[in-house]
Amino acid sequence: MKKNGFTLIELIFVFSIIALLTISSIASFTAFNKAQVLQGAATDVGTMFNTAKSRALSQVKPTSCGTQTLLGYRVTITIATAQYQLSVVCGTNTYIVETKTLPSGVTFVAGSATQVTFSVSDGTVLTPGTVTINGNGSTKTITISKTGNISL
Repeated sequence: MKKNGFTLIELIFVFSIIALLTISSIASFTAFNKAQVLQGAATDVGTMFNTAKSRALSQVKPTSCGTQTLLGYRVTITIATAQYQLSVVCGTNTYIVETKTLPSGVTFVAGSATQVTFSVSDGTVLTPGTVTINGNGSTKTITISKTGNISL
């Protein structure tokens, strides 16, 4: 006798294989997504450092400085709140230009540089340092050299 179709055992076997492949794909995607969130956060922080350096080199004085002397641009990191901000340093005053917060699950590591100031005209840094970002079991480090070079 000739059968048309599949037996129940064959169908269960095929659907089990499809389910296993789907579960492993979802797990891989989740791990990839978490790695990308950390990489994106590190890139955003690095971009803020580059913005501070380029603004210091351009010597464009914002209107918030008024008649005060433009001294440089500063990136300040607050480890406890996972925030970082770009400020302009004019005379003895500092004015916040932009503030950002790291994504959920991503934090700054204690011991990271909390303040980096780029001097006007040459873009050098008075106190070089590193900023370490941790998230989802991985770590990214941003290094700022005395000459103002930023590397991820």
